Amino acid sequence: MSFLRRLGFERGDERGEAIGLRSCRISWTLTTVGLAGWSLYSFVDTGTFLSAPLILFLSSQIVYWISFVYYSSEMGS
Repeated sequence: MSFLRRLGFERGDERGEAIGLRSCRISWTLTTVGLAGWSLYSFVDTGTFLSAPLILFLSSQIVYWISFVYYSSEMGS
């Protein structure tokens, strides 16, 4: 018997995976909205287009869309 199973952990089922995916989508949405709002505020406040919030926003979008395209092609959808 494995150590984690002795502690009471069991293998996840479909419901656990669905809950995890839903929480990932919600956190991605909140992060995207927050960074977009912060970028807009920074642009209005300072007048400079390239700021730290915008760089964070764009890099998070690039990582998301690259992984989305990769996993979509791997899953065949």
